[in-house]
Amino acid sequence: MSIEAERARVTNKQLWLYNAPTVRDTLEETLLCEGVTRQLYYDGHLSFEPDLDRGLRPSEEAELLFLGHLARIAGARNVGRYLAKLRAPYAFDIWQLAYDFAREEWRFIERAAAVEASWPA
Repeated sequence: MSIEAERARVTNKQLWLYNAPTVRDTLEETLLCEGVTRQLYYDGHLSFEPDLDRGLRPSEEAELLFLGHLARIAGARNVGRYLAKLRAPYAFDIWQLAYDFAREEWRFIERAAAVEASWPA
């Protein structure tokens, strides 16, 4: 398990103020097809059944975005290779986690706004 990656985990401490996004909304955002999402579920990577009209909690949306982008880059069949050092469910903020190919590990990265705010004026 990557302790550094855990810093990017999304929780449900803050729920949605308005309507929760659905699986369909998130698939449209990631340009991922329903078949790939179902394959992620059947392979045991996605922790919930991806019914298209199901409303998502923040952690579920993060998980679907993380796995969806990973599947688009690595291919759905290769996702497991990159998840070996992470703890399921894979609800990580895609803007705070990057894969270091040289070290073959996930690295936490600060959000750009937080980094810029720390710069001297």
